[in-house]
Amino acid sequence: MVWEKLCAIWLYVVISGCLVFSSAFLVNGQPAFLDIGFDPGNGPDGKIRGMALQADGKILVAGGFTNFAGIVRRQIARLNTNGTVDLTYSCHPEPNAPVKSILAYPGGKALVEGDFTEIGGLHRVYYARLNRDGSVDPSFDPGEDLPQLATVVQSDGKILLYGNFQSIRGLPVSGVARLNSDGTVDASFQPFLGFASSQASDLVVQPDGAIIITGAFRRSNAEPVQYMLHLTSEGAKDPSFHAPSDTYFGDGLALQPNGRILLYSPSMIERLFPDGSRDSSLDISYPYYAVAFSDYANRILLWKATEYDSFPTGDLVRLDFNGSRDWSFDIGLFRGIDIVTVQPDGKLLIAGDFTEVEGIPRRFVARLLEYSEKAVFHFATPAYETSETNSQVRLQVVRGGPPDNTVSVAFHTADDTATAGYDYVAQTGRIEFGPRERFQTIAISILRDPLGGEADEDFTIALENPGPGAVITSPATAKVSIHEDEHYDSTFDPGAIDRILSLSLQPDGKLLVSGLFTNIHGVPRSHIARLNSDGSLDPSWHAPTFWPYPSFLGCDYILSLDVVLVQPDGRIVVAGAFTGANRSDYAYPRGFARLNPDGSLDTAFDPGPMYGLYAAPNWPLFAGGAIQPDGKLILGGAFIMRVENEPTNLVRLPAGPPLVTEARFEQIAVETNGTVKGTVSFEGSQYYVIEASTDFRHWLPVYTNIDQQRLSSFADAGAMSRLRRFYRIRPWE
Repeated sequence: MVWEKLCAIWLYVVISGCLVFSSAFLVNGQPAFLDIGFDPGNGPDGKIRGMALQADGKILVAGGFTNFAGIVRRQIARLNTNGTVDLTYSCHPEPNAPVKSILAYPGGKALVEGDFTEIGGLHRVYYARLNRDGSVDPSFDPGEDLPQLATVVQSDGKILLYGNFQSIRGLPVSGVARLNSDGTVDASFQPFLGFASSQASDLVVQPDGAIIITGAFRRSNAEPVQYMLHLTSEGAKDPSFHAPSDTYFGDGLALQPNGRILLYSPSMIERLFPDGSRDSSLDISYPYYAVAFSDYANRILLWKATEYDSFPTGDLVRLDFNGSRDWSFDIGLFRGIDIVTVQPDGKLLIAGDFTEVEGIPRRFVARLLEYSEKAVFHFATPAYETSETNSQVRLQVVRGGPPDNTVSVAFHTADDTATAGYDYVAQTGRIEFGPRERFQTIAISILRDPLGGEADEDFTIALENPGPGAVITSPATAKVSIHEDEHYDSTFDPGAIDRILSLSLQPDGKLLVSGLFTNIHGVPRSHIARLNSDGSLDPSWHAPTFWPYPSFLGCDYILSLDVVLVQPDGRIVVAGAFTGANRSDYAYPRGFARLNPDGSLDTAFDPGPMYGLYAAPNWPLFAGGAIQPDGKLILGGAFIMRVENEPTNLVRLPAGPPLVTEARFEQIAVETNGTVKGTVSFEGSQYYVIEASTDFRHWLPVYTNIDQQRLSSFADAGAMSRLRRFYRIRPWE
C-alpha cells in the first residue's frame, strides 16, 4: 500500500512537469537497496552528528537541527522504527550548545555529550543522561570538572571514558576512567595505576564485560610500548590475552559477533582471535579506508571507502569473512555517508550529507537493506576522458548483487556538446553478464575532427531497461569528454620565447609580453617586447633598458619583469625585480615603472609610496595585477607583506602622500643581524624624512634630514623582525 501511494505521487509530479524520476532505478516497484519502509519525511533541517539504536529498535539522533520532518526538535530526537518522529520523546529546554554524540543507555535512557552547560533546565557540563521520555535525569550529575572524552556505556550502566589524560579529579586513571551510574568517578577502577604514560585511541566492551583497549601504554620509560590491552570488567589486566607485539594496532576496534577482534586504521586491518592471537584468515589486499564495522553475519563493512582492489567504490563496501568483496552488497558510488549503525537484522542506518538515495528523497538519514535480491548495474565511474586521436573509449559497467544468475542491461549514447557521426559513433545495445561475471566493457569509437581549434566536447552514455532480476543504481549515466588535439590558432606564430611571465593585450590587438627572454625571432629584446596580431615582433616598439636587482644573498643579480598592465589611456605599468630603467632616469632601488604607448619611459610616473621600494631579505616576485577604473593598482605575488599583522600576497596601492623628487636611495644593504642600512642623496633646500613600512599603510620615520646634508646614511633596526620592509622619502612637515 505504501509503495502504491508513492507511485501515485510520482505520476502526478511527472505529469505536472515539476520533476522526473528515471525508471532505470526501479524494477517491479522495488529499489535496489533503499528500505522504503523507513521514511523520515523531510528529515532534519541540519546535520546529524550522532545516532544510536535502542533495544526496542527506536533510533536516537542528535545534531545541528531545530526540527525533524517539520516537528520542533532541537538537537535531540527519537525516531520510531519506521523513521517517523516519536512524539512521546522530547528534551526541553534544549541544550544551550551543540550535542556531539548520543549513546543508548540501559533501561531506555540515553547518554548525551557535547559543549553544553545547560540542558533540560538543569546545569550539566558536557555530559547528561536523558530519561525514557527525553527529559534530563536529575540523578546523574558528573559535576563540572570532567574533560570532554570519548565514551562507552557498559551493560550495568557504568560509563567508560577514554583518551589522552593522566588523571581525573585527582585519581591516577591514566588513559581510561569509569563513572558510576550517578556520574561520580569509580575510584575502584584504576587499570593503569603506576604506568608512566597511557593513551587510549579506542575501546570496546565484550559481552562478558571484559574491556579491550588499543593505544599506547607503558609502565616505565625503560619498557617497550604496549599497543593493546585486555582488562577484566573490574579493570585488572588479563594475563591470558596475548596480542602480537610486532604490529601497531592503529586507531580503532570492532567486535565481530563471533568474538573475533578487528583492528583498523587508514592503512591496515588486522583480525585477532578472542585470546589475542593473530587471525591470518583475513586477507585484505588494498586497505584504503577510514573505519571498519562488523555486521550480524560476521561480514565486514568498510566505511568511507573510496576504492577497493584498485576499483572505485562508494562510501560503503562490504567484505566476506575472509576479506574478499561481497558483491551482493553494492551501492555504486553513493557518497555523503558520515554515520553508519548496524541493526540486529543487518539493515544499515546511515546519516550524512545526502538528500536522496536511488532517486528517492531522503534528507540526511536513511536505512539500507542488508543485501540485494537483484543484480545491480552501474558504471565504474561517472566520468571518462579521451583524446580525439584515440580510436575508442572504453567504459566499464559493474554488476553487483547475487552473482550466480545470467542478467543483462541495455545502454545508449546521447549527444551533449559532441555530435554523433562527427565526433563519435553512436551506439545502442545490450550487454549480458554470465554467472559470477562482475565487469563488462562498452567500447565507443572516437572520430578525428577534421577542423582544429574547437573546444573539448562531451557525450553521455546511459544504462537502461535492466533484464529480469536486475536493477540500475548510481551512476547510471557516464559522461565522456573528448579532448581536442588542436586548441591553438596556427596563424599565430611567436616562435620560441624563453619563459613568459606576463601577457597583456593592447586595445589595437597587439600583445605585450614580458619574461626571462633576451631575444625574439633572433632580434634582441631584453625581457619585454610587443608582438603583432600574427605573433611576429613589432620592430617599432622599444622598451627602455631595465637594470638588474641585486639579490643580497651573494653576487647574483636578478632581472625579472613579472607584471605588465595596460592602462585605459594606453600607457603601460610594469612591476618586477629591477632597480630602474635607463639608470639615469630612475633611482635605485625601484621595482615599478610606467611606459608610454610607444615603449619609451614615462618619466612623469611617480609610483607613490612604492618610491624607494626595498623588500628584505629578498627581491619582490610579482605574480599578477590589475588596474582599477580609479587608477589604483592591485598587485599579487610572493612579496609576503603583512597587513594588520596578517601575511598577505595581495595588496592595493593607494596614491599616498606627496613624495620627494629631489632625493634618491643610492645604496641599501642588509646586515647579518637583519638591520637594513642605506645611503640617500638629497638635492634642494627642503627637509626630508625617510619612513619604513610593512603594509603600505603604517609608516614609521627612521631618519630625518634636518641638517640638509647632501649625502646621509640611515639604519633601520626594526627591519630585523620583518619578512618584508618598504621605504619611502617624503617632505618633512
